[in-house]
Amino acid sequence: MVRAHTFGWARTVLNLLVLAYLVAFALATSPYDTAFSKGGENYTAIIGGGRGVLAAAQATEIERTCGGFDTSDKGNSKQLADSWRRWTSEYSDGWCPVPARTCRRFACWNTSGLYLCNDNPHAIRVFCADSFDRFAKIVAYDCCRADRFVGRGGSGQIVTDQGYRVVVAYANCRHGRDDDVPGTGGENPNGACRPGTPMGGPCDPGSERNCARRKKLSSRFVGGYYWQGDSA
Repeated sequence: MVRAHTFGWARTVLNLLVLAYLVAFALATSPYDTAFSKGGENYTAIIGGGRGVLAAAQATEIERTCGGFDTSDKGNSKQLADSWRRWTSEYSDGWCPVPARTCRRFACWNTSGLYLCNDNPHAIRVFCADSFDRFAKIVAYDCCRADRFVGRGGSGQIVTDQGYRVVVAYANCRHGRDDDVPGTGGENPNGACRPGTPMGGPCDPGSERNCARRKKLSSRFVGGYYWQGDSA
């Protein structure tokens, strides 16, 4: 009886030691800093050199552009912005990872998508709620607002001071998450972004000059620098 009890205890200790080793190995080889937390003021993690560096504060909007991308369905994009957690359940820790110079689609419904585009030369992890609850809702609800009455197309983006953008645009949900990017080819069923009076948008109704300016601004984000798989 004593020998059996001793053997069982030794086996338990051995199992715990093996588990501790595996955990330590995983942490040592992880590309992410073990200090990552979704609490407090930690919102964006910059990955570089095998370690993670946390941003000191929430991202700040530095530019907003309405239109410029193939359009989403405004009704669907609003619902995506309101219920994005349904599509991001795999990121149970609350962080949305984006490789360097990549646009990654995080939510998709019918012909509408929510994207995070990382323009940095390093990978990042963004606190999902910080991006989608704040920025995606602004684009989905406030861009192309005339479409409430005359159409349904909507697209736009918010550029942050931390090197990433939140984009609402057309998506093909049959494509893989990293195979779909906010396009500008005009091949979508949702119609044009009709500007109305978008908050902060550069294109005003009835102004061809301002609409041309919108197209010029949007061309900044069309080049190969930004898209998945392209080099700097």
